[in-house]
Amino acid sequence: MEIPQASLCDRCREIPFLSLSCPTRQDLDRALDARKHNRQNLLTRTLPLREKDSKEPKVSSKIELGSLEQIERSAQSCDLCALIWSVVQRQGGIYEGNVSIPRGDEMVCCIRTDPRFGYVTDSLMDGEGVCPDTLVLLCRMSMTIEAADNRWIPLAWFDQFAQACNPGVLLSPANARDDGMLFAGRKISEIVDLTLLRRWIDICDSDHENTCLLEEEENLKRFKRIRMIDVRQNCIKTFENTSHTEIKYVALSYVWGRSQRVMLTTASKPYLERPGFFGQDLDVPQTIADALVLTEGLGMDYLWVDALCIVQDDTDDLKLQIGNAANIYRAASLTLVASSGLDCNAGLAGLRPGTRASSFKQQEVVVIPPGDKKFPSGLSLVTTCRSQRQNWPADYKIVDDDLDLSVWTSRGWTLQERVLSRRNLVFTNEQVIWVCDGGYFCEESCFEPPPSDKTTMSPFKTPLRVEPFGAVLKPSSMKSISGAVARDWTSRQRFWEKYGRLVEMYTRRNFTYPGDMYDGFRGISAGFQTITGEELHWGHPRSRFELSLSWRSTYGLYRRTELSTLPMTSLNTRVTFPSWSWMGWKGQVEFEVTDERLETESPAIVCFVHKTRLTDTTSIVPASRPSQGYMQAPEPLKKKHIGHGFDLRGKMVSLADIHKHLPKLHSRLFSIPNEHVLFFWANCVPSRHFELEVPPELLLKEKSPTIADWISQARPAIKNLNGAVVGSLDRMVDPEYWKVVLDDTGGDVGFVVVGRRHVPDLPQFPAMLLVLQVRWNGDGDVTERLNIGEIEEEAWPKDGQAEVKLISLM
Repeated sequence: MEIPQASLCDRCREIPFLSLSCPTRQDLDRALDARKHNRQNLLTRTLPLREKDSKEPKVSSKIELGSLEQIERSAQSCDLCALIWSVVQRQGGIYEGNVSIPRGDEMVCCIRTDPRFGYVTDSLMDGEGVCPDTLVLLCRMSMTIEAADNRWIPLAWFDQFAQACNPGVLLSPANARDDGMLFAGRKISEIVDLTLLRRWIDICDSDHENTCLLEEEENLKRFKRIRMIDVRQNCIKTFENTSHTEIKYVALSYVWGRSQRVMLTTASKPYLERPGFFGQDLDVPQTIADALVLTEGLGMDYLWVDALCIVQDDTDDLKLQIGNAANIYRAASLTLVASSGLDCNAGLAGLRPGTRASSFKQQEVVVIPPGDKKFPSGLSLVTTCRSQRQNWPADYKIVDDDLDLSVWTSRGWTLQERVLSRRNLVFTNEQVIWVCDGGYFCEESCFEPPPSDKTTMSPFKTPLRVEPFGAVLKPSSMKSISGAVARDWTSRQRFWEKYGRLVEMYTRRNFTYPGDMYDGFRGISAGFQTITGEELHWGHPRSRFELSLSWRSTYGLYRRTELSTLPMTSLNTRVTFPSWSWMGWKGQVEFEVTDERLETESPAIVCFVHKTRLTDTTSIVPASRPSQGYMQAPEPLKKKHIGHGFDLRGKMVSLADIHKHLPKLHSRLFSIPNEHVLFFWANCVPSRHFELEVPPELLLKEKSPTIADWISQARPAIKNLNGAVVGSLDRMVDPEYWKVVLDDTGGDVGFVVVGRRHVPDLPQFPAMLLVLQVRWNGDGDVTERLNIGEIEEEAWPKDGQAEVKLISLM
């Protein structure tokens, strides 16, 4: 079949298309041979096939195409400009605030060929950047729109909208020649090709034995009770005391929405257990109906769906199954992620005709014809599956893809479902993506490992694979948190970084029932504990408990006032969320307890909690517990900053102390859940010793500010009584908070020192006290966290104005 050559304008001809090319088989063999003989950087290149020490002149990766009007006019005669113009129309020529991108010569469109999509490797290191065993970098075409008089910050960014493919691949798959590029783009069919999905499963089964397959001896608890939908008999089946090796099943992760009509309840259970129930013409949500069809089409017998496999009106069953979430998703042979649509009636896009996004149509432009002297196989560009929303909201990032921007990603429960699953089929609006601990495949690109007679040096003996950049954070490509890769490659520092970012991601999400906040994270806590032994208490690591109390907000917070949805704690009842935990607040949280913080910061307190036993005896025990093995902080870090004037880590708390200083609280400890209140000695001052200067816009807003607001706004300033700024508080957006803080006539608000930051090598920066802004109740027995800030150590009141008090933080 003849492949038509594209017509290109003069500006498009200047684009260095070879920067976007993918490797051929000969390239990969050459790179593997180079590594075998310790010749490095052969294909970690600026241009494909160009060695790092090449004498060839550098080629610019940024080409100016002119204004949007120029591209629109050129689209009449230039095939690449026509492709670019269609991308602008589809993704929207709009930026933050629904403001149209200005037209005219004051705006310049620039094509970029350096944005990196990922890399080819056989290493299984779990990282964000280029791993040491990278063989080839894969780039895609992007475009920025910049103001002619300000080229530093793009006004709009159309990210990775085209990738390289073998010429004519959209005309016929046969045009993907054996001597052509590997890992290149391909045609997406209107209907999902189940043969391709089964091929991905087979690759994982055969090549990822050491990374993705469960072993019989793996430390997973037996299922005390678990239900499945038998997709062949179309009914619910219950299994008792069953091992994960005895059932091969698929799990479904999806958005309920408000239209979840068919659920398992004590009343419906007898009907759903009848063979043939799901084969009747029932009002089963489309996503579940599609999942039943797909499960059978993939050769699996059972499907696990939370709405139909947990008795929704049975509290005991809810507690049992939610507590077992880590095992359920970890043990599943496969997790189907239904990320498209708004609710459970959206279905799995691409499983039926007409269910994929109608606005997307692949376009191909042949930019280097076959037979070219420099690149004989030729090169085309084909549009990728990126149908981002039509404006850029506060939390939008240029690297966000369709899954990042989906309703599924905004829901609280789906994070743990995703990070606990070892093998995932992700259905987006336009394509299906496979993600497992050993690989990443997608319909739009040929990322399946090529056959090769070269032996890799990977300790896992896994085939070559494509790893997208940012896999640690992106739902479309992140690995499981408790699989073989996480166990064998997660260092202490990497663990704390990953945990902090998962907390940040989780706190950006929403729940239909806000009281689900704790239960929606239980599986993540269990997964991390499996690989590190680190115990988490209300989302705070025991080994760095005091340090973790100084978490911060990003845009501002609201207090979570709802009770937990399910009964919990030692009292087996619904409880309030403690104010000291990030779980007790609504809004994005910054949570960092890495070794780097220990280099400059140290806690000033040591926390204790109470435990009341069935015999009504109460004891006071430390809230923190040391880590074991590689998770232990180095001794020099643990001993840093000990002995400063605010260090009260040597002052213990006893039951007698509580009885003496907090008598009312002592008398009702038996009615408070175990370990719900933190007791510690701390330096304290009432708020009257300082003044607050609050940006007026914070007092006016009743919703989280946009990212532009966040960048431009100053934090609330803490001043001494002479009017000098000596510290700051985090931004808060809850009107109730400002009412409490600014109307503190009774002296119930104050500051409590919980840590200290000091960099001896930088004397120009003063030592800072990390302080919690708190509110004491009427009798002073219970304290509530309001905010966090920092105050210069030298500005802390002296001469008896501050005092050491026993704090009960709840």
